[in-house]
Amino acid sequence: MYLPPVAYWLSKEEKKRFCKRLSEFKGPDGYCANIANCVSLDPPLIGGLKFHAHHVLLQNLLPVALRGFLPKGPRTAVTRLCNFFSRLCQRVIDPEKLITMESELVETMCQMERFFSPSHFDIMFHLPIHLAREARLGGPYMKTLKSYVKNFARPEACMAEGYLAAECIAFCLEFLKTSVPVLESANRNEDVDLDEHILEGRPIHKAAEVTLSDKELDIAHRYVLMNTAVVNPYVEMHLEDLQDKDWLKEKIPINSKEHSTKLRWLAFGPRHNAQNYNGYSINGHRFHTECLKRKTQNSGVAYEAFSMCRSSVKDTNHVSDVVSYFGVIQEIILLDYHMFQVPLFKCKWANKGNVLKEEDGFMLVNFSVNQAAFLQYPYIMPSQVKQVFYSKENDSSNWSVVMRAPPRGYHELETEEEFVVAPISIEDNDDLGNESSDDDSFCVRADCDGVLVLE
Repeated sequence: MYLPPVAYWLSKEEKKRFCKRLSEFKGPDGYCANIANCVSLDPPLIGGLKFHAHHVLLQNLLPVALRGFLPKGPRTAVTRLCNFFSRLCQRVIDPEKLITMESELVETMCQMERFFSPSHFDIMFHLPIHLAREARLGGPYMKTLKSYVKNFARPEACMAEGYLAAECIAFCLEFLKTSVPVLESANRNEDVDLDEHILEGRPIHKAAEVTLSDKELDIAHRYVLMNTAVVNPYVEMHLEDLQDKDWLKEKIPINSKEHSTKLRWLAFGPRHNAQNYNGYSINGHRFHTECLKRKTQNSGVAYEAFSMCRSSVKDTNHVSDVVSYFGVIQEIILLDYHMFQVPLFKCKWANKGNVLKEEDGFMLVNFSVNQAAFLQYPYIMPSQVKQVFYSKENDSSNWSVVMRAPPRGYHELETEEEFVVAPISIEDNDDLGNESSDDDSFCVRADCDGVLVLE
């Protein structure tokens, strides 16, 4: 008797490819532990993950690693479940969306029961149905209250005692903070010991002096002028003439007393000699150049800008929309404006044509295609970019999945809303196929071998 493989079954070769994707994964600094230490290729196994690594795997890595494996039905069901936990565990949650998430999860559970065997479902699998409701009723503090429960026969009393103890400890800490000097540990990527001559951020590692050509210097200097707030009034006065830096140099002489020192030295221009670094820290992010080989991946950047767009070459209707640019840092330089320094990232960009595509809710980018349009505009300021990282499909493919991650210690930042990770888009139920309930073909796989059972 021949037993066909079930829909959620992975062949041995697919298991090896799945584990290889996880073993080659590189996240940014502070994102998670090195998952490659917990993955075995022969035999293909995953084990020894810590608590936080399980969260990262469920919420972010599993949908990416499953791309190209399994039929569409079970793969979409798993992606929907991962997307639910990703949205539920965000630092900023809209209470009105929790009701929608509850109904979506019920549909997801029905899909899971459709494609997976009943042995997978126990009481813990039913628990996620109540999580969105608990978050809506109790808020994020519900997890803290639950941790106070030691005697499950009297949970309310345990919560009350634990809450009082926490309030007393918080009061003592506030008192000791104002009365006893305590040296607080600095954040790893905090802008500590900031050099007053560097406008933003701080460099990492030792600098190497480089000499910029006249063309490179003009491109970098023009970008600084067009993206510095103190120069904005002059950009509005004469935007076209500002393309030539001599105009600003004549408009604001170096010995003028009517303008600020910063504006006068910006008009004067930078030196040809600049400092080149392999790393830079700013806004809680740690960036490295692409050439720096590490176990973490800190060279990916993304930039969103308003631009005039059109759907095709023949389309004459231009609309204003947000355009996303994805890049990889190739060089980190500090332009020397005599009295201060301005950091710049020189990146390899990908934005248009056949280098970007959206597939199954994921944004994919291909950096192997030459983007000649960006050769004249490779620079960007560190404060303008957000950090992303890329997960490559396999060695034979040039496409990589774009992933986002909050900075290390982002929960302590005041602008934490900026670092909320966008959830993965999911297909509607109508897109999963209209198989008849009488036909069991959707429960098995026809693209891999089953098992022969001898009677």
